[in-house]
Amino acid sequence: MPREGGPAVLGGHPFEGVGITMDWKYGSGFPFSPPPSGPVFTRINTERYPWTMQVDLSVSRRFWVGGVTAEAAITVFNLFDRRNLNTIFDTGYYLKNGEPGGTMENPGAWSPARHVFAKVGFSW
Repeated sequence: MPREGGPAVLGGHPFEGVGITMDWKYGSGFPFSPPPSGPVFTRINTERYPWTMQVDLSVSRRFWVGGVTAEAAITVFNLFDRRNLNTIFDTGYYLKNGEPGGTMENPGAWSPARHVFAKVGFSW
């Protein structure tokens, strides 16, 4: 909301300088090729990663004091803490055991967990 924007309540504008952003990302799953089943035959891109989804939420508020504008914001990435598969390190092991990190169970196979960033800024 711009300065003095939004509804007036008791002579003030409680929503002035407020910003809310929500991003939703969805992926249907990338194709991948299973390991060869024989010395010659290779099935290319016949398997798919699971679908992915992520929601990010950001809330900010601006304040005006004299000629200075201050802004405080909080952003939550992966709001619902969804565990998305990013990489399959060993396709054969994944198709047999369901573990995309391979025999070492590499955590890099998964997307980052929920995390929060805070920001404070000033402009004049």
